[in-house]
Amino acid sequence: MAQEFQYFYEDEVFRFSNKGQLELGMVLENAEFVPSDEDSDQEEEAKVTKGSIRVAWYPKGEEQVLPERKVGLGDRSLMPGDVVRRLIKGKDTQRGYCRQVHVAASVQVVGTKFVIININSNSLTPLEEFTTDIAVALDSWVGMVNMVKCKIKMVTSDGSKCVLSDHEALDLDDVRDTRDRDSEFRRYDFYPGQQLVGPSRIFEDAEWTFKSKERENGVMKSQKFIKVTVEEVQ
Repeated sequence: MAQEFQYFYEDEVFRFSNKGQLELGMVLENAEFVPSDEDSDQEEEAKVTKGSIRVAWYPKGEEQVLPERKVGLGDRSLMPGDVVRRLIKGKDTQRGYCRQVHVAASVQVVGTKFVIININSNSLTPLEEFTTDIAVALDSWVGMVNMVKCKIKMVTSDGSKCVLSDHEALDLDDVRDTRDRDSEFRRYDFYPGQQLVGPSRIFEDAEWTFKSKERENGVMKSQKFIKVTVEEVQ
């Protein structure tokens, strides 16, 4: 009988720490596609073997390989059209197609510890109108978004205003986000009110739409870092 895997990529799992605190993580890898004879160059603790999974723990994204039995399933994202079955161990149980999905969310207000629970996802509005890999239509044509380019309008602490491309703005750090850049949970979306900071060299090629008297007179040239607030994303 083929091996049955308990967890899959992007499953949300949970465990309780020694202090009884709930910890949430996302499955990055199970043993389904890991050849047992080609991983000898990896460190022993980094291997994903039969019965184990690789998990990124929220919010910092630390990765850990651990046995499946050490965690529980918190959430498994399903989409209409997914093939599903009722899982009864040892039995070839019913199969079917997912027809409809209802999603409820717990949302944390940015910059605070305040969490609003049980929000219908239909009540939430995406910050970005277009993102990669979503389906779009033009008349009778249907396609997938491959690339999105944005302009970020920002205001500095002295009141000056400038515009950067999203590619240039990626080098700025979110003041409220202390996660590592390579964290699985680090996002690079931009939104109005977001506070960013970065070295002044990033702004050398910025399009300045307004300069304060201090910046116009060169008083601000000594700044090594510039802090900005996002006004608009186009």
